[in-house]
Amino acid sequence: MKPTIHTHETEILDHFGGKRKKTQVTSKFGGKGVFLLFTNRCGSNHLADLMTQLPTLTMKGEVFNSVNVVRACTNRNLGSFDDYMRLIHRGAKTPNWGAKVGCVQFDMLHRFGVFDAFEGGSYFVWLKRKNIVAQAVSHFIAHHNLQWASFHESKGEIPAYDYAAIKRMVRSIQNHNHAAELSLALTGRPYHALWYEDYIKTPNQHMRRIANFIKEPFEKVERDQGKFKKQNNPIKKEYEARFRADARRKLQL
Repeated sequence: MKPTIHTHETEILDHFGGKRKKTQVTSKFGGKGVFLLFTNRCGSNHLADLMTQLPTLTMKGEVFNSVNVVRACTNRNLGSFDDYMRLIHRGAKTPNWGAKVGCVQFDMLHRFGVFDAFEGGSYFVWLKRKNIVAQAVSHFIAHHNLQWASFHESKGEIPAYDYAAIKRMVRSIQNHNHAAELSLALTGRPYHALWYEDYIKTPNQHMRRIANFIKEPFEKVERDQGKFKKQNNPIKKEYEARFRADARRKLQL
């Protein structure tokens, strides 16, 4: 089985001249590393907002996207990924630190040694969405208008309905979740899985479970305190209904 090398990894490796040694994290960080595994449009930004309200945890966003890594390393003249890790960890005011990790980034960060850099060990919260069709439709639209968050301005038109494109999004989400499941099993990393549809209904119940999983104290969170809000767009419901009808017809369901 050949390793899957995602664009994030190739672009970071290219930035460091193709030298694997420069991607290795050699520093040690106190406390625990807590990582939120996600696929695009599964509600991870809102969950990260809630997790950072836990009293002993600092959560970062998508700091492992190659564009963010390369930009910071270029602007600050950082010579290695270890330098970058020390930069993004700097200033944490809590004993434990975490960040969002795309399912496609898990293998990369495992190879880089990120998950072994925390003295208290690394823990994974894996967020998935039951309604994968709605997730795929949301991704399809955001891919075109670049409105990835509620506070982003739309930078393009809503795309016309496209069954084939949405189907590709569904397959992509399925494949990324499958790859993460396999990698978690092979590496033996501890993880807590939850569904978006469940935690959004009773956030404090699920935040308590997350706190118990990472063995940290729980305090009630405020679901509307963060900057990320649910994006409601009637066109999503329309496209979702059309895709379901088309897919049922093709599958003779």
